[in-house]
Amino acid sequence: MENINNISKLTDEEKIKTVLANYNDIAKDYVINFWNDTCDNKYIDGFLNDLPGKKILDLGCGIGKDEYYISNKGYDIIGIDFAENVIKEAKNKFPSCKFEIKDLTDLNYPSNSFDGIIFINTLFHIPEKKLFNTFKNINRILKSNGKMLMIFQEGEKEFLQEEPLKKGNYVYMHEYTFEFINSVLNAHNLKIYNFERENVNDKNCPINKKLILYIEKKN
Repeated sequence: MENINNISKLTDEEKIKTVLANYNDIAKDYVINFWNDTCDNKYIDGFLNDLPGKKILDLGCGIGKDEYYISNKGYDIIGIDFAENVIKEAKNKFPSCKFEIKDLTDLNYPSNSFDGIIFINTLFHIPEKKLFNTFKNINRILKSNGKMLMIFQEGEKEFLQEEPLKKGNYVYMHEYTFEFINSVLNAHNLKIYNFERENVNDKNCPINKKLILYIEKKN
């Protein structure tokens, strides 16, 4: 697939297929390169300190490194991802944790199931039209006063990016602004109660221009 010039020709389903195919392709390489990535742990700690309970859902868990970190702190966490191969790697690395193959844009958990949700380095793979249903369900499955940690690369463009771990693979990316995501959250009974920005220069970190949002469900 050619790079950014083709983005306007892709349907949302085709955009998402580039993400699925890529992560299934690079799952083992992702473990090698990013299992020891701890650059988000300080944000996870802040999120955990605010949680009203112990039950957490990870949207787009990848290889399960955050499950390993959070579970070892005494929390009950479920990791979901739609890429079968990364779930296999997660289970291999951390067999005692619960991982499920699920599409995070179409969550079917019962209402009020989770005290917290983490949504790290995943939002930028979701087309704009898929956001409504995603956040509608996030609001539904979060308990009252539930919290969410969301980390993504801030920007204002949609493009296909060549995968650094596998040349020739092009992956759908959609960077969103703070203002836009804030409006989407507010429309779904979710509010930002704190946020940070960080520019990172670390080869072990998959993104370098981070927006970190601490979110809570409105009463």
